[in-house]
Amino acid sequence: MTASSEIARTRGVVKRIPIPEVAGLHVDNAKIVLSNAGFERFRVHYVEDYADEFTVIEQFPRSGLLVPKESEVQLRIARQSLV
Repeated sequence: MTASSEIARTRGVVKRIPIPEVAGLHVDNAKIVLSNAGFERFRVHYVEDYADEFTVIEQFPRSGLLVPKESEVQLRIARQSLV
């Protein structure tokens, strides 16, 4: 943590940044976009879907919301059925 972020926390001010839209991107590209936006924590969930494999089909929080940059971004990634 930097000194300025520690000062901001003591004053009760938390920097919020917008979540970029990553739905439809390959999981690796989505992580890059989110990292460039300032997010460092990701949780990836793989689900069976007809979308292209390893494509982000849903994200939480939704795009456009202002959230603290320490927030974890959850991504649902399409996988093809193995059955």
